[in-house]
Amino acid sequence: MHEKLYVEVIQQLDNSITHLINNLFSLFCEQDH
Repeated sequence: MHEKLYVEVIQQLDNSITHLINNLFSLFCEQDH
């Protein structure tokens, strides 16, 4: 019954984590140069 909710929450989390990793990666790359 709540499966759809779980999927949405997981997708949101996944997006947030991906965004965070991208930001961190860019930050490190900028510091590198």
